[in-house]
Amino acid sequence: MFLDESGTPDFDPAAGSTYFAFGSATYSTDRPIPLQAFHDLRTGTRSALLNGFHAVDDSLTTRAEMFELIAQHPARFGATFMLKANAHDHVRQREKIWMYKYTLYRHLASILLELRGRYDTIHVVAAEIGMQAKRSAVRLAVEDVCQQLEKGADIRPHIWRSSTSAGLQIADYGLWAIQRHVIRGESWQYEKAVAPTMRSLLYPWGAKA
Repeated sequence: MFLDESGTPDFDPAAGSTYFAFGSATYSTDRPIPLQAFHDLRTGTRSALLNGFHAVDDSLTTRAEMFELIAQHPARFGATFMLKANAHDHVRQREKIWMYKYTLYRHLASILLELRGRYDTIHVVAAEIGMQAKRSAVRLAVEDVCQQLEKGADIRPHIWRSSTSAGLQIADYGLWAIQRHVIRGESWQYEKAVAPTMRSLLYPWGAKA
C-alpha cells in the first residue's frame, strides 16, 4: 500500500488548503505493481528522470501516458479527505503532526478492514519528507499508526523517497485525480484510471457543499 498526502495539516486560512487528504494505491502479490512497464515509460518520457513522475508538474503528454499505464495495471485506490473548516476548536490547537497522524489512522483503518485476513503481510509505504525534523516525526507517526492497527495481520511500515518508488508516484497520480474530482467535479483521468478500482472515498468531517 503506497500513500500520498495532499494539502497542509494545519488550519491557517492563508494556506488555501480546504482539505488535508491521504490517498493510497494498493497492489498485491496476485496483481503486482507494473515495475517493468513503469521503467519503460520512465526511460522513454520527457519527464525529469531524476525526480520521477509528479502529476502536478508533469506535461499533459506525460500525464496522459502515466494514466494510461495505471488504467492498464490498476491499483486498489482509496482516499480520505478531512474538511478543515469543520474541525473542532480543541483540534485546531494541536500540532500539525496530529492532523497527519489522525488522517492516516482514519484512512488506513478503513482499508485494513478489507485487506486484513486476506493477506499475511501488508507493507505500508509513505513518502519521505524533505526536512529532517519533519522526517523523524512522520516516521514515528506512520510506525505508531501501523502498530495500533496491527490486528490479525503483519503490518510493516516503510518510508521511501518518492523518486525511487513507482508505487509512491502512482499514489501521487491517483490522489491528484481524486482531488480534482472532489474539488472541481471533473477529471477524465479519474474516470479512466482511478474510479474503476476505487474502493473508498471518506469524509470523516463532512464534505464541502
